[in-house]
Amino acid sequence: MALDRVELRLPEPPVRLEPRLGVRERTPAQAEPMRAALDPPRDHAGVLEHAQVLRHGRLRHAEPGGGLPDGRRPGREPLDDRAADGVGEGEEAAIELRRTVHLEVYNSAMPTFPNETSDYREARDALLRDELDLRRRIADVADRRRRLPLGGEIPEDYAFTEWDSARGTDTTTRLSELFADGHDSLFVYQFMFRPGASGDPLEVPCPVCTSIIDGIDGIVRHVTQRASLAVIAKAPVARFAAHARSRGWRNLRLLSSVGTTFNADYHAEGDGEEQFAMATVFTRRDGRIHHSWSSELWYQPTEPEQHKRHVDFLWPMWAIFDRLPEGRDPDWMPSLDYR
Repeated sequence: MALDRVELRLPEPPVRLEPRLGVRERTPAQAEPMRAALDPPRDHAGVLEHAQVLRHGRLRHAEPGGGLPDGRRPGREPLDDRAADGVGEGEEAAIELRRTVHLEVYNSAMPTFPNETSDYREARDALLRDELDLRRRIADVADRRRRLPLGGEIPEDYAFTEWDSARGTDTTTRLSELFADGHDSLFVYQFMFRPGASGDPLEVPCPVCTSIIDGIDGIVRHVTQRASLAVIAKAPVARFAAHARSRGWRNLRLLSSVGTTFNADYHAEGDGEEQFAMATVFTRRDGRIHHSWSSELWYQPTEPEQHKRHVDFLWPMWAIFDRLPEGRDPDWMPSLDYR
């Protein structure tokens, strides 16, 4: 998106701009009129035209010094992420907007909670700004993910075994048949089974994958309004279906990739049929199916006392723990049974 022919002006009283907390501003802020054609903000209609843009450096926060022209107070939600880099001289200078630099209206008049101290509020406000930065960063990464070039076409239309609960038996389903009518995106979770006492490498359902799918099964009816979703395991489909019944899963499409190279092709399998939990997205374009994205953080090194976190986006349990004073326990993982 390029700025073109709308002038940004400072209001009265002016918006006071400040750099992100903890980051020294290397150059002074200089207001400069800009010509821009901007999409209207989804929230804060009427706020953006009062933004000040830095000629040099990066602007992270703007704190309102007063109300809006219509008497309203700016809300605590930020504006759409914006960046102004590469400002040229002259009236016709084009300014590219990127999501890597942000302009935000920050509500400094935050409400307080009963009996909180000033130390708490100061620390919480500082943390809130980091949370706003994180929210923008998550949106930025999601946007870049959506803009990835088209991935490789699938090498074959894999033939999976799907459990037919109505008939109590299995049936053959192709990967292409997992795309519901009107959907061009397919989200696949690759479910692990582990070795058991009998020596079968795919005997025991993974408790970690199970805890993820315990939550996902309940939202399937919502997800499938916009995209197709399936869970695929290398174990025999009857074994997978029996585990699903024991957990009360009712909504998911459960398939087995036994007899195919699907798990190996999409990097959810190691030596000796060792299984890995992976999330993979496929997209359909012009009648052809392409790989779009996979949770490749699995193959990246981790920070100390962290697991891979490559599928945490499916796993709200950890988000709850992250907000507790105790945080995560690096030595704890879900179990199949807590009795």
